[in-house]
Amino acid sequence: MSEKLQNSYGMLRYANSNEFADSAGENHSAKHFEHSHFTEEQREKQEKVRFLEIQKAEKELEDKLSFFEELAGAPTENEITNDYSTSKERINEDVSIAEKIRIYKENLSEKNLPPKQIIQNLINRFEDEKAVSTWVENWKNYLELHDFAETKPEKEKKAIQLILTTADYDNENSFGNTLTAIYESEDVSDQTKFEIHTKFRSYSKYEFDKKLFSASIDSGEIKSTSDIDRTFDSIRKEKDEAKINLKKLVKLEKELQNEITALEEKLKTSKGKEKEKLEAVLASKIKEVEEQEQIKAKLEFQSTQPESFEIRKGFVIMREKDGGRIIRHENSKTEIKLIDSVLPFAGDKNLDSLNFAFPFSILKEYRIEDFFFPLVENGESPDRRERKLATSMLKQLGINTQEVLSERDLEFLKKAFGIILNARENLSPKENLEAIKIVDSKDSELNESQFAKVLRVIRENRNLSVDRVKEKITK
Repeated sequence: MSEKLQNSYGMLRYANSNEFADSAGENHSAKHFEHSHFTEEQREKQEKVRFLEIQKAEKELEDKLSFFEELAGAPTENEITNDYSTSKERINEDVSIAEKIRIYKENLSEKNLPPKQIIQNLINRFEDEKAVSTWVENWKNYLELHDFAETKPEKEKKAIQLILTTADYDNENSFGNTLTAIYESEDVSDQTKFEIHTKFRSYSKYEFDKKLFSASIDSGEIKSTSDIDRTFDSIRKEKDEAKINLKKLVKLEKELQNEITALEEKLKTSKGKEKEKLEAVLASKIKEVEEQEQIKAKLEFQSTQPESFEIRKGFVIMREKDGGRIIRHENSKTEIKLIDSVLPFAGDKNLDSLNFAFPFSILKEYRIEDFFFPLVENGESPDRRERKLATSMLKQLGINTQEVLSERDLEFLKKAFGIILNARENLSPKENLEAIKIVDSKDSELNESQFAKVLRVIRENRNLSVDRVKEKITK
């Protein structure tokens, strides 16, 4: 490349970098003014314009560098790439994840795409970005809620769909807000609200009155497999009673409708005080029908629901048609099938399988369950070795394994795993397991004796602060 051309090329690079610096400086100096004097809507428009201008500037920089490369042998590819990457990082450093999502969503909305298509496009675009995993999970839930709405009567379907159209897809907490809006809607029946609450329990901020729909269950009193059996029998009895009461109610509704029809006919020929009296009776009968409809919705729900109940916070146990039992952890979507599928529901294997679900689900939330239970698949039963290891974990922590873990035991178990997997804050859960020598760093094998030792230290020092216990297990 000639000296003159090299100088020209260098000047162009210098000019572009200064142009960018000036632009960045202007944006920075104007930032306070924008936030002080612009409305929220104006700020959003400003951010969108700014983002599009940034993209345009990037393209112009690429075009100019390409021109010199073609003209007389530009600098090496690495030099151009490094210069461009540095500029791009500087350009994008103020563009937050939420802003990127919002701008992308607005571009989709401008194309008049249906809501489901917008959500699916958002998932496709951001699914592989770890930083937006919460948003992606929300969007998948929105798709599921859209499909659920399609199964409902027209009035309810429209009410739910209307709420979904106002959902703020670029808000990390939007799904919980949408559920609350549905629960508070007068156009959605109690039955549908409770179905949604059951389906998306872990995302709900709403305290739903479950007594309207299910037997009164004190999960704290359930300590054995026999207690579980009795609870399932109680639910079955309530379902049978609901079916009987539903038949009676349908018959009563027909009678009420006949009475209303007769009153309406009389009103056509009545006058004066007699008419006023008939109108009052008619209004009373119509109100009675409305009340019966609410009761009917609850009875229909009770009579068709699967046999299940929350055995501990976040854990639901279900009885299948063949008598088999499954315990499900709502947050991790973990399902563990208990050993025996024949009635009566009893035996140590079943109790061990039930208690196995607690540590397994917690470890799965940290995504490290394979170091401890590599052979367990979701929806399957743990084998003898896996049940034995889980029971050993609980015993080392001083937890009684002869009954279903209590809420207090479950909280201590979560705390113990939290101490181990966050022993050193600068390390990942896997790296902490290796650092404490619970897992071998070379072959990823579990050191059961070291694991038991660490659990005993946590049990013996359970009254100390978390930081003190971490110090003891990392010595």
